[in-house]
Amino acid sequence: MQTVLDWLPEPLKWLIYSVAIKLLAKPAHRELHNELEVSDGYQCWVFCSTIGELNACKTLIDHLASRFNLVFFTDRSTYIDTFKQLYPLAHVISLEHVDAIQPTVDHYQPQQLFVCEIPGLPNDAPCKLSYDFLRRVKKAGATLHLINAWLYDYAPTCRQDKLERLLFRRNYVTLFNTIAAQNEAVANRLAEAGGQNIVVSGNMKFDALTDTVVKVKDQMSRQLLEQYKQSAKPTFIAGCVAGFWEYQLVIPAMRWALDKGFAGHFVIAPRHPEKPEHLTEIEKLLSQHKLTFGFKSALEEGVDCSFQVLILDTIGELKSYYSAVDAAYIGLNHNVLEPLAFGLPLVVTGNWNQQFPSYPVYYETKKLGLLYEVNSVEDIGQFILDCKKKILLSTDAANKLQQLAGATTKCKQNINRIQPLF
Repeated sequence: MQTVLDWLPEPLKWLIYSVAIKLLAKPAHRELHNELEVSDGYQCWVFCSTIGELNACKTLIDHLASRFNLVFFTDRSTYIDTFKQLYPLAHVISLEHVDAIQPTVDHYQPQQLFVCEIPGLPNDAPCKLSYDFLRRVKKAGATLHLINAWLYDYAPTCRQDKLERLLFRRNYVTLFNTIAAQNEAVANRLAEAGGQNIVVSGNMKFDALTDTVVKVKDQMSRQLLEQYKQSAKPTFIAGCVAGFWEYQLVIPAMRWALDKGFAGHFVIAPRHPEKPEHLTEIEKLLSQHKLTFGFKSALEEGVDCSFQVLILDTIGELKSYYSAVDAAYIGLNHNVLEPLAFGLPLVVTGNWNQQFPSYPVYYETKKLGLLYEVNSVEDIGQFILDCKKKILLSTDAANKLQQLAGATTKCKQNINRIQPLF
């Protein structure tokens, strides 16, 4: 629905916004650490808030990396090393460390910008990407693309975000030269907001099902992964576990399975290992349930790893561990396709949130009977107890999942209609 503000000239709205921000903003007292690396020719910029968005769009990003010099932007500095590990030749910049974007624009001179999944509308998602950023990149002459687009419908978190959404709701979307949306509903809403050159591509996550290439982070992980692969006993992983209630579900389930005779190995991978309170809660629960454990970040090569539970408290390693284990629990509202690519039997809880882009994937894989859905400690424990050494995904299920692929191709075709990039 349009308002009178939508009809104001953008330069006037920008003037109003700039003056208001100067009046509202508190003086910044943060210490900036970002240093610009040497620019190296044709620059293709990619914004991925987290490793989740990067993995979701990785099939297209890999095409870009094979042809252009990439500069990644994230609004969370904890992902810098992980992005760098996956794309060693790319520059990686945290927007947390950038006080003003214009010097970065002038230095790297972007010709393309790809925004991966979010935000599709101003401050719509759990990440920070300002209209100011997109506006300056566009004014520098870059072509902007929103790929695998999704809408969260989050409320603005501060006065600046509220003002930005009020003034630039339509201007934000019109900055994009092309948009590839995950479904018809998202496409329609972006079109109503002023978006152009929109295609319903589907979800790029389904294209990643054939991507089973893993990068092992270090020698310690290499040792652990080999141990799990060579063991005659199965290994169960709880991946992307995000809430305290989930720790209180899966850790007692591990104890339950052991008490019933399970003799294998366990891995627990919190979604936010950068948050100390989560690691503290995991450690407390493991101790309460008399489970021996080791933190991956504290292990040294060659040491005895005979503990019962590995706490994977590092970022960017989960995929390599999926490749070596035999069954998995996947945290609520997270990507089930990554472990399915390795043929893992999966257990999940119910009540997935339809706001999240993981929901359509959950829905489709559940319809195919690829998820075992439970809501109790005993049911997860029984799933663990029943797990064997890895059983490959059935050919029928794999074929059905493959029919949902093709989003990357549709996205590239849409971009090529206005610019022969691929």
